[in-house]
Order: sequence, then C-alpha cells, then structure tokens
Amino acid sequence: MQQNFNRERRPARKAQSGLTLVELMIAVAIGSVLMIGVIQLFSGMRGAYSLNESMSRVQENGRFAIEYLSSDLRMAGYMGCMSNSGQMDFYAHNLDEDSDFLTNFAEGLRGYEARGTAPDDDVTIEVLNPDTSTNLGAWNPALPAELSDSVVEGTDVVVIRYMDSDGVNLVPPVTTGSQWHTDGADDDNYAQDSLLLTTDCAGRAVLFRRNNSSNSTNVQPSGSLPFEYRNMGEEGEIARAIQAAYYIGIPDSTGVPTLMRQVIDDTNGSGLNTEAVELVPGVEQMQILYGVDTSGTKDASGHFSVDRYVTADQVTAVADWNNVRAVRLSLLVRSEANLSDVDDPVRDFSLQRTNVEVDIQDELDRRNRRTFNTTVHLRNR
Repeated sequence: MQQNFNRERRPARKAQSGLTLVELMIAVAIGSVLMIGVIQLFSGMRGAYSLNESMSRVQENGRFAIEYLSSDLRMAGYMGCMSNSGQMDFYAHNLDEDSDFLTNFAEGLRGYEARGTAPDDDVTIEVLNPDTSTNLGAWNPALPAELSDSVVEGTDVVVIRYMDSDGVNLVPPVTTGSQWHTDGADDDNYAQDSLLLTTDCAGRAVLFRRNNSSNSTNVQPSGSLPFEYRNMGEEGEIARAIQAAYYIGIPDSTGVPTLMRQVIDDTNGSGLNTEAVELVPGVEQMQILYGVDTSGTKDASGHFSVDRYVTADQVTAVADWNNVRAVRLSLLVRSEANLSDVDDPVRDFSLQRTNVEVDIQDELDRRNRRTFNTTVHLRNR
C-alpha cells in the first residue's frame, strides 16, 4: 500500500542584495561609538604611562643626585689616618695660584648661601631655563672667580675637599728630601702634574703636583721639601686631591637647569684649571643648611653633636667650618616635558624651610616636580 506524504513546500530564501540606509547608519553609529571608546582607552593608558614614566624618571634623577652628593659629603675633610683636615699641619708646596679656592685643602667643606633664600624667605621660579649669574656678590660669602657665570642665582653652592681613599702607602726610606717612596704610585692615576696629597698619622699634610712621570713608584714634587715635611713616616700615604663644587648650572648642551659637579683639572702643567661635569638634568633649586657644633664637646657616647642648623653665611658667626657635623640638603627636580594629564601641577614647595613658588607665565608649564631631602652626618670631624 502506497503512502502519500504531503510536504509543505517552503519558499526559497532570497540572497541578501545589500543594506538599507537605516541599517548602514546604525552600523556606522555603533562602530563610531566603539572606535571612540577604544581611542579614549588608548589615550588614557598612554597618559597614565607618560605620567608614571615621568614620575619614575624624576624619582630616579632625584635619588641619584641625593646619593651622589651624600657620598661626597661623607668624604669631606678626609685626610688619611687623621681623617680631619682641621687638625692637620697643612702645607701647600710650590702652588702659586691666583686664588686659594683650588688649593685650600685645609678646609674640607665650604658653603655659599644665595642671598634672599634663607629659611622663611620666598623664592620664585619665573622661567623654565634661567640664566647664570656673573654677580659673585649674589652669594654670601661671595662666590670664587672660578664659579663666575656658572651658577643660577638664588641657588646654594657647596664645595667639598678630601683625599681620595684609593691611595698608595709610603715605604722605607720614605724620603730623601726631594721625593717620597711608595708601594705603587706608578699607576696611571698618578701621572705627571697630578694634584696629590701626602699625609701621615702625625697630622702633617702636603699638597703638591707630581713633578716626575708615573713610570716610577717614587713621587717627586717640584723642588726640595722643607725639612719638617720630608720624613712623613711609614704610616703615611699619597692619593689624589679631590675638590668637588656642586651647584645648579645651565649647560650649553641642554639649556635646562642641571646639577653640576665642578672638579679640578690638573692636566695642564702650567696651572690648575676647573672642569664642570653634568650630573642630573632638571634640578631647578638646591637649598642647604649646615649643622654646627657650637660647644665642641662630645656627648656621652663619644660623638660630637649638632647644636643648631644655620645657612652658610652664618657658620662663621657661631663656630667655623671644621665644626660642621652634618648637612641638610634639599633639591627640587622637574620632569623633562609637559604632561597632558597634569592640568594644575603643584606650584609651592618648601626646601629647608625656604618657600619656593613656581610661577612661569611666558611658557606652558605642566611639568611634574618633586622635592628630595636628606641629612648627611659628616664622618671626618
């Protein structure tokens, strides 16, 4: 028996031939909304990345500057086994310089206070890239001529002097009157014309320039030494004489405020010169206070203590530079570029109680800024 199946015949599906105008407008609208969301997300992530990178760079620069300065400050006044330049019988041998700034190693530390920047004073930063000053009297005491036209006005300066810890020992017969015998001064670090210090535990120190070449372990100054400085003792040593002046300058290579380190250049046989090295860009301000021991007596633990913190121009009024036991230091560091996400950046800062305001009108300034502070206790006192 044959069965009949009645199957419902469905109409054939038409192939889509296109979109209506309404459908197209809806698709474009949805795509635009999604695209705007993606762009905003990308822009936000990029802004956050730029902000974080800027803050990291500022933090890295500030920490490096503080660490570098602190390391040198801890060496201030180091003179070998005596380790205190203020207690040394100091003699500069055949160094006829126009200024004792480059040869005053009897003073391990010296500061220069920018006038009008004491605690509770108001200082305003009005331009992104200020000029350096030729007015040496804008600091108290006045800056030495070697720093003329190098320092941004309104910023403090500190000079540190010490004997390099990587020295060589004196060995018998120590001296013949015209040279010292050492256990290794033929190193390249002790070339002819090098500015060197010889010290011993009896408290004698001789600053001189090496007269003979470095292929000998004997070190010969120019001319015969005075009798009292010939036999320095076998516990004595010889090392490079280091002077480092720290200040805020404007190097030609960048044109932005930079923490600079000026050192002595002794490569010229005719005289001593200076050479400035760029350390950290973007450092706009430096303020320093000095912790002075006015009594000169040790506490129960056998250490000297700080009685008060003063500016550089007040140190000699209450004691002297050899009685400075600590240094308080503040730096203001800015980012390299403007930040689009910073509409109202911080403008007011306190650096060692000096009120610093950033008020730059002529140029767009949305830079990230941060202060860095430290207190360094001096070892060689």
